[in-house]
Formats: sequence, C-alpha cells, structure tokens
Amino acid sequence: MLQDLEKKLGINMSGDYLGVEEKLENLANMRRDFVAWSLKSIIRRRIIGSEQDVISLPNCRLLGMYWSTQYPETYISQVNIDSTSRTCTLETCDCIEKKIRKIDATWSVLSSNDRVHKLEVYLQRGRPQAQPTS
Repeated sequence: MLQDLEKKLGINMSGDYLGVEEKLENLANMRRDFVAWSLKSIIRRRIIGSEQDVISLPNCRLLGMYWSTQYPETYISQVNIDSTSRTCTLETCDCIEKKIRKIDATWSVLSSNDRVHKLEVYLQRGRPQAQPTS
C-alpha cells in the first residue's frame, strides 16, 4: 500500500512507522491548506459577496467544512439552520457552538462566549494566509 501511495503522490515514504506517520500528517496538512484556500474563495463569493440575508444549508455546510480545516482536532460535528433567526449554527465535536448570521448587512460570527466578529475577519486570519503552491 505504501508503494502505491508513493507512486501516486510522488513522495518517498520509506522508513519506520513513525516516520511514515509524520509524512502522512504533513501530507494531510498540505492538502488541508489547498482545501481551506478553495473554501475561502467559495465562501467569499457565495456568502460574503452575495446580497442574500438568509444563509442556506449548503452554505452553512461550507462554513462547517472550512472550520474543520482550521481546527481538525475539534472538527464540526453538527450543522443546523434556524430559519426564524436566519442563523447557521456550527457545533464542534467538543460541543462548542458558533453561529453565523447577517447583522447590520455584515455576515458575522457569534461565538459561544457572546463575542461577535465579522466573518471576513475569520477568513483573513485563517490558514493559509497565501495561496498554496503545488
């Protein structure tokens, strides 16, 4: 199986088990950066750049995937839409909630500690800062 991975990915993974594990983690982190960058672009176009005041379930799921790329250890385990408050709720595997909704024409993130930040700020601070290269 390792030989197949080496061939497909073009990287040498020979060595002891720990060395292979570290290389796989590095590979996952590298792929995660590409996914996160792509999700940032999609979120900016489909959510921040739109005139809509209500977030859809597919867009809420995009936000959940993005947060999972940023914090893979505390990945998003639940995604819900509350249509009456027009809010997307993301819950992590350790039961921390983030709510996203439009406040005064700006998409905002409400953390479980009642802090409010612009969604764009989260995207600007998120990893990666620059477009990854292959």
